[in-house]
Amino acid sequence: MSSVKDNLRRAALERRAALTQAEQAQKSEMAVAHLLEMPVFQESEIVAIYLPLKNELSLTRLLKTAFDRPYRFVAPRTLPDAQMRFHDVTCDSILERGFGKIEQPLETEPQVKLSDIDLFLVPLAACDLRGNRLGFGGGFYDRALVHQRGFKLGVGYSVQRVTKIETEPHDVRLDGFISEDGIAYF
Repeated sequence: MSSVKDNLRRAALERRAALTQAEQAQKSEMAVAHLLEMPVFQESEIVAIYLPLKNELSLTRLLKTAFDRPYRFVAPRTLPDAQMRFHDVTCDSILERGFGKIEQPLETEPQVKLSDIDLFLVPLAACDLRGNRLGFGGGFYDRALVHQRGFKLGVGYSVQRVTKIETEPHDVRLDGFISEDGIAYF
């Protein structure tokens, strides 16, 4: 199954990479606008975001937006044992590079328990019509999200949607997917 997933991942990432920077910026703004309208976002207190790598859909506008009520944003730090911890992040946070050269909050930033997170905004390579997520092959998010009560929302461009992803027992399904086209619930 690994070669099937690798081919699907490669094709989805090539479609994402084909978007121009202007298209990426426009589609990111549209996706964030949809997110701001979601009741699950509006009702959340602690929101786990990711810090975009390369041409991932950017959520950084969330850190720069003035909201009517306080939100606590957290972002993942990768650990040597292929686990993740989530730490506070703001638009003024000092970041460092972690696994895969992904920006992450400093270890000294306050940590939040996974069980306290209301909404997980999850990056992906692809998402199918049933909420199955294809990540980047490391299993970090599958390990972090298993048995968590928080809403699991995949985030990506519409070109990352596929018909079907073959799953394995360790794969964690998403509760929804958001892109520039809007929100799909599973």
